[in-house]
Amino acid sequence: EISFTEGREFKAGQGEYMTLSTPKSFSAQEYKNEYKLTSGELEVSVDKATGSVSYYKKGTLLFSEDPLQEKMLSKFDALRLKKNGIIETMDIKTADGIKKRVVSAEREYYDSFYETRTHFVFDKDEAIYGLGQYEEGVFNHRVTTRYIHQANKQISLPVFVSSKGYGVMFTTMSPAIFSDTSYGTYLYTSADRYIDYIFMAPASYEDIVSNIRRMTGSAVMLPKWAYSYVQSKERYETEKEILEIAD
Repeated sequence: EISFTEGREFKAGQGEYMTLSTPKSFSAQEYKNEYKLTSGELEVSVDKATGSVSYYKKGTLLFSEDPLQEKMLSKFDALRLKKNGIIETMDIKTADGIKKRVVSAEREYYDSFYETRTHFVFDKDEAIYGLGQYEEGVFNHRVTTRYIHQANKQISLPVFVSSKGYGVMFTTMSPAIFSDTSYGTYLYTSADRYIDYIFMAPASYEDIVSNIRRMTGSAVMLPKWAYSYVQSKERYETEKEILEIAD
């Protein structure tokens, strides 16, 4: 796990849900230009000058942050609707009838977060998979931009795996952007406590999935009734409409 913050402390509220194991043994060494942490076949190198992190397995470089691009943390204040505050609305005509639109609302400060950006370096012929499931049919996310947020007809995950046999999972719970274009290769998050991600390089892709499942918890099975015939529509406007359809 790699974590990076602006200050000296990591603010609570991110990643606490993760279940991480402690290495059975590891060694840490300091050299002129870097720090090295070794555990089993894996070795992590931290560049003293740039703070960029590189990951090796059996002496072979698998993945690294971009030493030419600094990690970005941009702090901002988050606001929420003030309880019992003043809300101004207006009626608008829509396809579903008359709706109320909020014109203005009284807000108040409730917390501070960071926009973050972590830059990577991929090999030229390296393929990047994952990030969820989408309709566009893009399998390899190289030379693409992917907006990672939950929406209709897509399921987003801040996780990618490489054709080189490693996986990276960010603990962000905010909308994010994966980019591998002329604008840079990075993962941007819109509201985090700090930069935090897990690097995994086990023996197989199946082990990467197993590690993610172990860290985040087992998926709950749906109840039996949910496996029968299901019919859906956008929504029902009133209780009266639901009862009329049921009759």
